[in-house]
Amino acid sequence: MDKKVSLGVTRHPANLFMFHALQNQKIDLNGYQIDIVAEDEVDLFEKVKTHEIDILKLNTYAASQCMDKYRLSENGNSIGRECGSLLIAKKDLDASQIKESRIGVSNQWSIENFYLSFAYPNAKNVIYVPKGQLLTKLLADEVDAVVFPHSFKTLIEENNLQILSDLGEYWENLTWLLCPIESLLINKNIEREAQVFLSDLIRKSIQYAFQNKEEILTEILNQNPQLGRSEIENNLGLYVNDYSLNLGSKGKTSVNRLFEIVKNQNPGNSPISPV
Repeated sequence: MDKKVSLGVTRHPANLFMFHALQNQKIDLNGYQIDIVAEDEVDLFEKVKTHEIDILKLNTYAASQCMDKYRLSENGNSIGRECGSLLIAKKDLDASQIKESRIGVSNQWSIENFYLSFAYPNAKNVIYVPKGQLLTKLLADEVDAVVFPHSFKTLIEENNLQILSDLGEYWENLTWLLCPIESLLINKNIEREAQVFLSDLIRKSIQYAFQNKEEILTEILNQNPQLGRSEIENNLGLYVNDYSLNLGSKGKTSVNRLFEIVKNQNPGNSPISPV
């Protein structure tokens, strides 16, 4: 195959960290040229519908809609414990009130929307609001509650907001599984041998990141001055771990369970086939 490979990722500090070695050729790429396409979550999901992207990292809910064309990689995934979504409000609401409340989520195929629908399947008034506007809408009482990533916990505390429900914890307690957040997918059109090699390159990139954390943190901060060090370190703690290096049976079972739930909701999706 052509050794020029596109890697589509969301603009997420964990991804900047994991794929830094690929983007900056810190490891031997064996002749491959990795072109990283960093997009907002919604734009990346739309792009994959019309563009052929070789390697793709999307939130796992959106990834479930791509499995006719992609395989799940063993490496490069964001999954773990105590990292799921949080249902937030300005004041306490009970379960019956939540059912009737206007709840803001960033988009239909966001992982936050999945965990909300899993914990509160009868929530009637879900409103799609760009992630950057969720807090403003909540503080202005234009919605009654919002769903934030776990990494927003500091923002929640700074604005004296209430955590109504830890949706990730609900998932973990009910399923006894890990919380899938983002999944790394490899295009099935790539030759099988190359798929395995590229998946291994991802693993080596993450290993390099762990071994050179301070160097990479400094470079990320220099290239992205809008990000704070504590914000990046918080994201890494939540979303980059041993499962990023190797999904393993526990990780695959967790992603499979999420995909099975989505498939039952939307018949016709293909089962996952890990590389």
